[in-house]
Amino acid sequence: MPFLEAIEQAIGSEALARLDSAANKEVGLAMQMALTNEAQQDRYYTRRFLFDELPIDCETFESKNLRILPIDVIDILFQAKLLFAAGSEREYQQRRGGLPLLGSFAIPWSERSVGLDAITRSGEERRKKSWRLARRGSVPNRACAKGRSRKRDPSTPGGRSG
Repeated sequence: MPFLEAIEQAIGSEALARLDSAANKEVGLAMQMALTNEAQQDRYYTRRFLFDELPIDCETFESKNLRILPIDVIDILFQAKLLFAAGSEREYQQRRGGLPLLGSFAIPWSERSVGLDAITRSGEERRKKSWRLARRGSVPNRACAKGRSRKRDPSTPGGRSG
């Protein structure tokens, strides 16, 4: 079963539509960003901190005992949609946010030629691998609870506070 269908079956079409809407908003924001600053230096998109916007979805994922976070689904959808919105590999990398960090993953530009189902499926496989590599000691959904308690700072990119 394709990844998105499996998620939709587990959480429902309304919840998946909310996650898809959040991914669409991120793609829109990333596409609006200028690729260079005033000094002609490359800029990289910083995604917003979305845990505060997803408390219902976090609870749904936790109650269904899913081993994935809502933010992971948004990230997979964001990258998959950005593959088709970006005009070049360099633009895709800048709008995606640059190189992936440990515990994150990236859908490569070369997958642009395959369908959305294959892209989301490979994105999910990369996400699973990145979780194993990061060797996090907690269950992924505990991050939702941590995210809800984290304070937002609207003056910093992505609303993150230190």
